[in-house]
Amino acid sequence: MTSRIFSILSMVLLLTVQVCAGDFIYFTCMEPAPVFSMDIFRMNPDGTGIERVTDLPGREWCPCITPDGETMFFVADHKAGTDIMRMNLTDRTLENVGSSWHEIFDLSISPDGDMLVFSAFDTVNPNNDFDIFTSDIDGGNQKRVVSNPGPDTLGRLNRGNTQIVYQSQTSKGYQVFLHTIDTGNSALLSKKDQCQAFSPVFTASGDNVVFARSDRNGPNGLFMMDLRGDGVVQIFRGQDGELNPSCSPDGKSVVFSVLHSCMKNQIFRVDLDGQNLSLLTDLSRFYMFPFWGR
Repeated sequence: MTSRIFSILSMVLLLTVQVCAGDFIYFTCMEPAPVFSMDIFRMNPDGTGIERVTDLPGREWCPCITPDGETMFFVADHKAGTDIMRMNLTDRTLENVGSSWHEIFDLSISPDGDMLVFSAFDTVNPNNDFDIFTSDIDGGNQKRVVSNPGPDTLGRLNRGNTQIVYQSQTSKGYQVFLHTIDTGNSALLSKKDQCQAFSPVFTASGDNVVFARSDRNGPNGLFMMDLRGDGVVQIFRGQDGELNPSCSPDGKSVVFSVLHSCMKNQIFRVDLDGQNLSLLTDLSRFYMFPFWGR
């Protein structure tokens, strides 16, 4: 993985990944320095039954699963650049479906399972930074859909593929925007002054957005707002940095990562009302990119 991607990872304190109906939480496990290997695992929603999914040379991150639970897409750094890979979860066969980009930062799949959305850096970018793209599920018909002066990352499609919620770095730090694909317009959703907002994801219904917010002078927290940026409610606020919200398909819970003071990223689960917090991983490794799939 290139230094540019590592730099952005440190700025946003790792990624969020959207949720899809199913029985497993997929995630990336990163070995600490000096190894920095990254492989994909999965576990039951209560944190039991951890199983390795990838064991490849290089690094793999951002797993996302089709609604039928048969196929996993992920980003891989196995050679000079980064690729979008497709894995059959039955026989674990691999196929490269996107290798035309110098650097791919993140990847997600639409709730309907028919479109990919990812942020990438390429040489024709007039802003010389990351933009958000969509493609068909086989990697074809790639389109640049969001391009702002700062890096645009963590795009998440709604059901029906009409809108993308994403984060963008502005003069006030990272903020959350809602982009309407038909009109090509983006609207600022995060409106609180002196705060940064990032890692947005649609709820299962698509009516709200869960996101992380930092008060700059305090710890991060998880919040939820409607698609106008109004009705903001706090879900959870703890001692460390709560990040990477990923809503359950039944709309009741959220899985997210926490950057502890000991610099070990962990995955937690909590109800959307802030109750029933549970730790799903341990402190032995960095655990990130949770995706609730089949």
